[in-house]
Amino acid sequence: MKNPYSTYRGRANWLRRILIAIVVLLVIALAAAIVGLFVLPNYVVYTPDGPQLVLPFFGGKGSEAPAPTPDVTVEPSDIVIETPPPSPSPTVTPPPPDSLPPRRDTPLGLVGYEFPRLLDSSAKESLVKGRGAVFSLEGADLDDPDLTAGQYPLDLPYAAALVPFDPADSEAAISTCRTLAYQCFDEVILTLAEDADPSDEDAVSFFSDLVDALADYHFNGRISIVAEKAPFQNDTALGRAIAQKFDRVYVPGGNWGGLNLYKYLKDNGFQGTTADIVTTVSKPISANYSWAILP
Repeated sequence: MKNPYSTYRGRANWLRRILIAIVVLLVIALAAAIVGLFVLPNYVVYTPDGPQLVLPFFGGKGSEAPAPTPDVTVEPSDIVIETPPPSPSPTVTPPPPDSLPPRRDTPLGLVGYEFPRLLDSSAKESLVKGRGAVFSLEGADLDDPDLTAGQYPLDLPYAAALVPFDPADSEAAISTCRTLAYQCFDEVILTLAEDADPSDEDAVSFFSDLVDALADYHFNGRISIVAEKAPFQNDTALGRAIAQKFDRVYVPGGNWGGLNLYKYLKDNGFQGTTADIVTTVSKPISANYSWAILP
């Protein structure tokens, strides 16, 4: 008689159990995948710290699942780009008053040079004793480290710089004059830029701003201007402002129609002397009054 409980029958029962376990695991994995794909996204909340899963039955706020975020179509016209305002220009820090050289006496004559002749010392070598130099800013490298230290201007008996200005761009001229003051020039001489055509009111406002800026900067040198005859002969607001604001005035020689320029300037607040009224000339002269060859 055969034994009904053979070795083969026991092996088949064991394999059946393994297959059932595998099927159960696959069903659980499939169910988890379905939940993860279709259910859990409804409980994802996007916060500044990143996406978070909030389940109501695990302490999440609210008893209802959050509604899924609908797809949003953004039109280009709905996009608002906020541009931050431009950073303010850096404030120029004035040097300590005692760090700038004292005011030097003006020579009788000033000779004009191009700016590179300051840096190669050829202007210094060509100057006649008792004269100073006035430099055009064309070709100037105002960031030159030696120039910033004041070496070259102080090597000369007297160094002035001719600064073109346009009241429509007053900040540029004021910034240039501050730089020249820091570089130890003895004098800044304003001259109207070629394309500039300011009104008297604009020019007067610019003069006040410049003088105030250099005063705040503790500038020990002189602030001067190249002027025509008309503002003084016609007694304009410009002529009166020049008398009040500047240390020296550069004017053409010749017939002034009987106007006593020195008296006019003094009557309108000029603080200089006759030596501070400078006649512009085209070549060096022998004279007992102040003159200048402008570059």
